Amino acid sequence: YGGVSFGGPGRVYRYEEDMPADVAWVAEILDPVLHGALTVVPKNGRGPPKWKEVGRNGTPAVDLAYLLPADPLPPDACSCTLLSQDDNTGYWREVRVWRGLHCVD
Repeated sequence: YGGVSFGGPGRVYRYEEDMPADVAWVAEILDPVLHGALTVVPKNGRGPPKWKEVGRNGTPAVDLAYLLPADPLPPDACSCTLLSQDDNTGYWREVRVWRGLHCVD
């Protein structure tokens, strides 16, 4: 994608799993965004949020896989692009995490 290879051994991320050392900063920015966007509060307002089901197969959003760049990022990288495939359409989602801005596009 865009001349960059993604995925491979140790280069797939799921919510709250360990990140490779070169992108360890990505999880602290991305995880709260994933949790906020992909969970719902129970109707009665009590109890923990529940993960949405996504795709044709009703996959829990917590199980979505995000492919990291196949090659480690340099220590001064200011962003990291991840790819995730949409189960419904087969299209790929591009998720960019910005280190300095602490935001996700």
